[in-house]
Amino acid sequence: MFTRGTSFVIHGAEMKTSCERGGFAFVVVLFVLGFIGGGVGLQGQNLVPNGGFEEGADGPKDWTLRGEAKGEWTQAAAHSGQRGLAIHGEGKGSGYWRSAPLSCSPNSIYRITFWARRETNATGGFVISGPSTVNRDIIPGLTWQQYQTLFKLPQHATNDFIRLGHWEGRGTGFFDDVRVVSVYPLHTVFQQGLVLGKGESVEGNIYHCNVAFGGDNGNYSPVLHLHRCNFNTDRWTFGPGAFVVYRHQIPGGFRSAHLALNVNYHTGGSLLVEASPNGESWLPVGVWDSERRTGEFEVPSAALSGDTLFVRLRGDGANCNLQVNRYELTAPLKNQTPDSRGMTLYLETLEPSPSELKVNFEQLEVTQNTPSLVFQLQNQGKQRLNLKAVVKIGATTQESLTVPSLGPNGTQKVKLPLLTGASEGPGLHTITVELVDSRQRRWFAGTVDFNLGLLADPRAGYWLAESKNMGLWWCESGWKIGRERPMPTRPAGGNVIPVNLSAARGEYEAAQVILRPATPAELRAVRVEKLVNRRGQPLRASYEWMEVAYVRVSKPTDATCEPGRYPDPLPPLVLPLQLTPGENQPLWLSCYVASDALPGDYQGDVVVETSIGTWKVPLRVTVYDFELPAESHLRSAFGLGTGTINRYHHLTNAEQRMLVYQMYLTNFARHRISPYSFFDYTPIQVRFTGTGVEKRAELDFSSFEKAASQWLDGHHFNSFRLPLRGMGGGTFHSRSLGQLEGFKEGTPEHARLFNDYLGQVERFLRERGWLSRAYTYWFDEPDPKDYEFVVEGMKRIKTAAPGLRRMLTEQPEPELLGHVDIWCGLTPEWSPEKVAARRASGEEVWWYICCVPHAPYITEFIDHPGVELRLWPWQSWQYGVQGILVWETVYWTSSSAFPPPKQQNPWEDPMSYVSGYDYKPGQIGYWGNGDGRFLYPPRLAMTQQTPCLEPPVTSFRWENLRDGMEDYEYFWLLQQRLKRAKQRGLPAALLREAENLLKVPETISRNTREFTTDPRLVLEHREKLARMIERFGD
Repeated sequence: MFTRGTSFVIHGAEMKTSCERGGFAFVVVLFVLGFIGGGVGLQGQNLVPNGGFEEGADGPKDWTLRGEAKGEWTQAAAHSGQRGLAIHGEGKGSGYWRSAPLSCSPNSIYRITFWARRETNATGGFVISGPSTVNRDIIPGLTWQQYQTLFKLPQHATNDFIRLGHWEGRGTGFFDDVRVVSVYPLHTVFQQGLVLGKGESVEGNIYHCNVAFGGDNGNYSPVLHLHRCNFNTDRWTFGPGAFVVYRHQIPGGFRSAHLALNVNYHTGGSLLVEASPNGESWLPVGVWDSERRTGEFEVPSAALSGDTLFVRLRGDGANCNLQVNRYELTAPLKNQTPDSRGMTLYLETLEPSPSELKVNFEQLEVTQNTPSLVFQLQNQGKQRLNLKAVVKIGATTQESLTVPSLGPNGTQKVKLPLLTGASEGPGLHTITVELVDSRQRRWFAGTVDFNLGLLADPRAGYWLAESKNMGLWWCESGWKIGRERPMPTRPAGGNVIPVNLSAARGEYEAAQVILRPATPAELRAVRVEKLVNRRGQPLRASYEWMEVAYVRVSKPTDATCEPGRYPDPLPPLVLPLQLTPGENQPLWLSCYVASDALPGDYQGDVVVETSIGTWKVPLRVTVYDFELPAESHLRSAFGLGTGTINRYHHLTNAEQRMLVYQMYLTNFARHRISPYSFFDYTPIQVRFTGTGVEKRAELDFSSFEKAASQWLDGHHFNSFRLPLRGMGGGTFHSRSLGQLEGFKEGTPEHARLFNDYLGQVERFLRERGWLSRAYTYWFDEPDPKDYEFVVEGMKRIKTAAPGLRRMLTEQPEPELLGHVDIWCGLTPEWSPEKVAARRASGEEVWWYICCVPHAPYITEFIDHPGVELRLWPWQSWQYGVQGILVWETVYWTSSSAFPPPKQQNPWEDPMSYVSGYDYKPGQIGYWGNGDGRFLYPPRLAMTQQTPCLEPPVTSFRWENLRDGMEDYEYFWLLQQRLKRAKQRGLPAALLREAENLLKVPETISRNTREFTTDPRLVLEHREKLARMIERFGD
């Protein structure tokens, strides 16, 4: 068995270790972990028989249908070629297409890729995919999408097979172009022989290992040594005798070690955890079972006697049936070790070199997150070789490097950058490396998938000023700037692009001014100066400076994300602000243009005063000649948990609670977002008087009416969630019937009281003009088993209050049609055709995001691109969706992960942990970084226990969402002016131009899965909308 640090040769390409390090570069060396002789060669041969499904007579050759499903081998399922596979489920059971056995080796590493999609009406359940021992559940989109997963087969899997099918799916899914290839991991090597892979890091001389379960990683991790255990999507599934062994190696070894695990599912048996210094003699660490399903144990010191630590997880008991979805090791180190973060890439060789040429891959040098492949060439033939090294992304040549001529036995070292220029955005890039001669004959070809993190995105930013000790630059508000990202180069000719903002009257717009000191410094002042138009008139506007603060992501939300420090909280700028050498410190400049501002261009300066100098950089603000409507025409509903606010602000009385609540509501109003409720402390008062059939509902609307006048009429909230007294509810997890005055829902007595009470509410809201903004939302995310219960409840509401709109967080299903007024499904569930069909029936269509979906869809997560939430209203316009919903904005802690009186610090830990759904105190589950968390408690609230009467701290994502809500008004305004222009008989060419502008360009959003991450494209189209609005006038 090969281990770390072993040299070997496969098909003429020698891979060996290297510990060289120069400057800021570090080294990545290729290793094969657990490679056993007799396995596949290095060439990228597809191991799946008939993976394109083109071969066969009466059915696909080497594929058979199993389980509860109907399947087809059909042209309708073809992504490429003539045929693909279809599978149809009826909402229960499981069925799949099964391949013939694979020629794979246990403990070797492979990657499966395939294409999948589903029919528009396919819902429920999910697709199962991959080997039988390493399953991955997915929910395909409505268009073809490629999926890929790494996997390492267990020791006992010698003839595994591929499954493509469904579990409790309803409708039809399609598959094509399945491929399994052998890949080889490349891990980072630092000084002193330190080897770190993905998920491993050293910070403050403490080693951290956070295994990334699931997603594209599958069951593989750089520290996975060997196993005999099945894996499902994002968790190990342990039965009797199953085991998993992880291996950690640090030069000098560990002073101590703490292990954190989570058993997310348990019906029997226990998980025994053991440690060893050699992988042979094992010492007990702890036991996880039904009583202890999460927590930490200290590793015995006897297991830390060397540089290597083995940890074994083992299922125990004849009835063992449990799952593990968390593995984290934290270990202080014996030797002083610089801060380092591991990276892992995977090499697939497409075409090995011939015997005349020896290719020796020595290392990957990674400088500021950009890798360069370093390899040694040796001419082993008799003829001189004249080669060129080429890097391609797709069909585009990214880099071409001429290799010095190689005579017989000649050698040459080549360093080839894998990503160059500023054109490539963040995301997964498949990079092809080729060696070709003058006749374009290929002497070697291989691919590496490189995920460029968004914090290293090279596209952002404009140079402003630079001295020996300080650099200044700026960028638009949609870019997330990493602390270590280099500043842009000075423009040719010295033409500085000013900090640039453009806005309508009554609009907020922002930019980031970024300081990058070379020596310790502090920011002492920053201000906008002398911003005037060409007539010398000052701009009527207000400015707010905020610090761009960072949170450390240790567990990425999904496979597209990387660990690191991400910008998100935007606290008010407090001076002086300490600046760290070699790190970016963005400052958020928010400009609000007054309603009486004069249109036109304004020129001025941003003055930055620091302890090492003062700089004055140009600022330009353009004011468009129109005002944004005070009302928002995209409806919204976001949760705002007052209980959490009160707890974190340490509020002790009703006056304090109301004061701070008003601060949060004001923040919502300024961001054009409507909360579920503006009346937590001023509800409609309901009581029942009388006896028997004379019992009646008496309602007091006075407090509610005052609050509604303030927030609906004054601050223009466009929706609110009406709580229903006596109405049951639930989720897919559990449900219950309601009661009124002791009468259970569904009884005649309950119906009479419910109709009386809710009928009065409906009449009051209609009289005040607020009924159209009210909705009920009493059941969340039902499963098909809940549909009958939901329909009966919807009927009761309709009978009591026919004009009250009923929302359901579900996509349209036949059983529910006619009983829902506002459909609010997850974003992947909608197509323009689906939306149009429901709207044509007189129903509203909203959509929501929460802990799902993940990439490639728009999300709310901190570790996703900054422009995503700005684009959500754009996609709403594009699809005809009328409202957006998010379940919470102040989800700062989890009662499961942090059982009271403990509470999470959202400034230090960005992960939103699962709570509820039968999670026990101490149990850990992950919803994603920033799920339900758009606002932060003030910093002061985190450092004191006395009442904190300060407003919330906004976030990067919250500000970008407001920008998107304001952009939506540009579309709405142009649409309204276009209607009037048509009535005025303006030129047809101008009308066509305006109509085209109302279509979201494909360069910005092609569909819900394909959209830009470049805010410049958004701003360019916004500019065109603004100028057309101006051309039409009022």
